[in-house]
Amino acid sequence: MSSIRTFLLLTLITLFLITGIITAIVNYMSISEEIQEVFDAEMLQVAGVLHNLVNDELNAAGSAKYQSPRIIKDAFFENKTIDDSAFKSLGADEDEHSMPLSKYDKTLAFQVWNNKGGLKVQSELALELNLKQAAQGWSSQQLGRDIWRVLTVEDPQRDLWVQVAQRVQTRNEESQEVAFTSLLPSIALIPFIGLFVWLLVGRGLRPIRDISAELKQRDYSNLHHLSKNNTPDELHVLVQSLNELFDRVQEAAERERRFTADAAHELRTPLAGTKIQLQNAQRLAETEQGQTAINKSLIGLERLIKIVEQLLLLSRLDHEETMTDSVNVDIGQLVEEVLSSYRREAAEKKVTVKVHAEKGSIVRGNENSLHILIRNLIDNAIRYTLDGTCILVNVNNFTLSVIDEGPGVPEEQLPYLFKRFSRGVEVRQKGSGLGLSICKQIVNIHKGHIDIYNRQDGKTGTVAQLTFKELSPKYHP
Repeated sequence: MSSIRTFLLLTLITLFLITGIITAIVNYMSISEEIQEVFDAEMLQVAGVLHNLVNDELNAAGSAKYQSPRIIKDAFFENKTIDDSAFKSLGADEDEHSMPLSKYDKTLAFQVWNNKGGLKVQSELALELNLKQAAQGWSSQQLGRDIWRVLTVEDPQRDLWVQVAQRVQTRNEESQEVAFTSLLPSIALIPFIGLFVWLLVGRGLRPIRDISAELKQRDYSNLHHLSKNNTPDELHVLVQSLNELFDRVQEAAERERRFTADAAHELRTPLAGTKIQLQNAQRLAETEQGQTAINKSLIGLERLIKIVEQLLLLSRLDHEETMTDSVNVDIGQLVEEVLSSYRREAAEKKVTVKVHAEKGSIVRGNENSLHILIRNLIDNAIRYTLDGTCILVNVNNFTLSVIDEGPGVPEEQLPYLFKRFSRGVEVRQKGSGLGLSICKQIVNIHKGHIDIYNRQDGKTGTVAQLTFKELSPKYHP
């Protein structure tokens, strides 16, 4: 089940259609049967009226009047329309005087006879059809091309037989029409009921969509409880479980933050003490071999200190998915500050650093994190560029580019540069492979974008390009 909404809609609409179809069939059959019974009752009524009329005539005039059968015409009007004078006498509108006769004209035939005097009364249609005398009760007769339902009633006291016939096809057509007409309102309501079901399902699932929308808008640092206000009872358990999960995640994150802070404090002190002791031993060492061993120990210790600091910094950044303590930062000025601390390294490699910074390149962010970001990019550029080359640092609007003249990076290794401890197979410079991972994490926190690619201007080297998206709306230069 990929969608609760789709499942409910399909299930409810299918159930409604099946129920509606079954109900329609049952109603159709029931109404058709009722209409057939109405026709039968009408035939019984016609038979009773004929019997009473003939009986009255016989009582008044005697049976001699019926020596020859009396033929009664089926219609009063030759033209299939009603005369103007008839409507005017009834006060009808002039535009209604041409109403045609019913389409069920000539569908009812009757005749009256007795065993002694033969046929007494016969309708014109019965004469045309040659209506056959039949036993008492209901029967079906094939008269011409149609089947007729025939009712025969006997009066033993007067020795009269009354016979009424009605075309079966006409009965069926009328009953079907009435039954179908009675179903039209239900059929017309199907689209509205479907729309109503769709709206009800959407309304019923709205609390789930609201919870999903709220969770989607949250970031890693927002672990506040979901509100239970206006939440259906069925979702209380889900909301409670999510709130308990938020509590557990927050507790785990807090424990890790405390561990990182404690590790930073506990590691820096012994490492700094060991460094001081080695420096003291270097001054007291008498032999050249002792000096060399101590120098190597200091280099290894410096590297260890840097790795520990980067790991602790990366661990702290992993828990900061959003900016904290954000201020307006001038990127050009921050680049100048970072370069001032790398003058000695640049001088040792005889590297020239040129800066082109536009004024007013202000972004909103954490100044310490941005300082670390720019420092790592410039440190990588100085470390990997060739001796005696030039490094370009461009600050254009809200884009920072650091361009070196190093050997470049193999194309297949470019996608892996931001992975932790990834340094490439041909890298000879010392490092931990954490600098670019830290840069990537800081950029993500500031909702920016960073990319590293090889130069395309005919020179070797790489380009580290950083674009900031979170601009400062409050800055006024």
